[in-house]
Amino acid sequence: MSKLWKILIGIVATIVVVLVGLAVAVALIFEPNDYRPWIVDTVEQSTGRQLALEGDLDLTLFPCCAVAVGPATLSNPKGFPEEAFAQLDGAALSLRIWPLIVRRDGPWPTSSI
Repeated sequence: MSKLWKILIGIVATIVVVLVGLAVAVALIFEPNDYRPWIVDTVEQSTGRQLALEGDLDLTLFPCCAVAVGPATLSNPKGFPEEAFAQLDGAALSLRIWPLIVRRDGPWPTSSI
């Protein structure tokens, strides 16, 4: 094996180890439920409505990055009926990283006019 291949394999291995270490550190250090009061306060300041997050906030890094929330309720603004404006049993937002990395046609679709 040539010296160039050994260097390239070493660089790739180092990058993989750093990324895995970073993912493990984020999973161990970052607690999404610590941000619950900030989320609730921000929604109330921005919309004038009260947000109730009853379930846990969950962060997942493998196999894709995802944030999930349990049951939640958003109140109606003042002057409207007392019932909730929106209510959900749970929701999740996920992002698949690999397709973003290997996409070869650029970040925006091209059109032929």
